[in-house]
Amino acid sequence: MERHREPRSIRRALDGLLERGLVEVDPAGPGARGRKVFGVTEAGRSEFHGWMTGDPVGPDAEVAVLVRLFFLGPLDGAERGPAMERALARLEAELADLEAIEVGRHTLALFRARTARLGS
Repeated sequence: MERHREPRSIRRALDGLLERGLVEVDPAGPGARGRKVFGVTEAGRSEFHGWMTGDPVGPDAEVAVLVRLFFLGPLDGAERGPAMERALARLEAELADLEAIEVGRHTLALFRARTARLGS
């Protein structure tokens, strides 16, 4: 399924980044078709670097990891390996959680099967 962003949600995101000083409007003026051109500030670069080199957090491990993978290029080569190791650790933790659920289901099914035999 393909997702399309509403222009308003992108605008809200840019406004929030602008308010936090993470992006700025290009002082050279409007770009194509009179639209604002945004650039990343030093504070924005610092925030991005901290986010990329920190632990992938959030409710959706796949998104947390894939977004970091997509933006891996701007990191220094020496930082890429550790960033991917943290991403892998997040995915392995998520997998362990999912496997525990499956084991729980299997245990429950086994319990039900055995108790059904006892009842007959």
